Amino acid sequence: MFAKKNGVPVADAPTGDARSSDDPDGLVVIGKSTHVSGKIGACRVLDVYGVLEADVVTEMLIVREGGGIKGTIMTHDAKILGVVDGILNVAEHLDIEATGQVVGTVTYKTLSIAKGARFLGKLDLHGATAEPVEQSVLEFVEAAPAPLANGVVPNGFYPSTH
Repeated sequence: MFAKKNGVPVADAPTGDARSSDDPDGLVVIGKSTHVSGKIGACRVLDVYGVLEADVVTEMLIVREGGGIKGTIMTHDAKILGVVDGILNVAEHLDIEATGQVVGTVTYKTLSIAKGARFLGKLDLHGATAEPVEQSVLEFVEAAPAPLANGVVPNGFYPSTH
């Protein structure tokens, strides 16, 4: 999904799009030290190095370290290395890197959050339905033996180190 060009990650064209990442058609870049507000709609790739306060519709969102976006965002995929504040609706994959911070309501299909990333808000999985926990799982958890004085649990169980 991401390649490097001159040492900087660059988004590949979204799936199903024959255009390369070098094709400027549909590419919007918010430069470092730039502050933009308004609406951005129907762009292919939105690459944010600066600050953007907007409602956005894009196929691919990249918020770079040091960059930030505030608003309502609808995207197919997102890679967050900077700050997102608001409503983020990701149709497919959301990737929050170690330097990324997300505050607000997030809807996603698949999600990866790196160690060190920060999230504050509500997560919703697209199409998720809560399934009841099976009784056998509950019985297994209740049947787990108590740890001994030395911290070892009999029968191959080990206490969590978390």
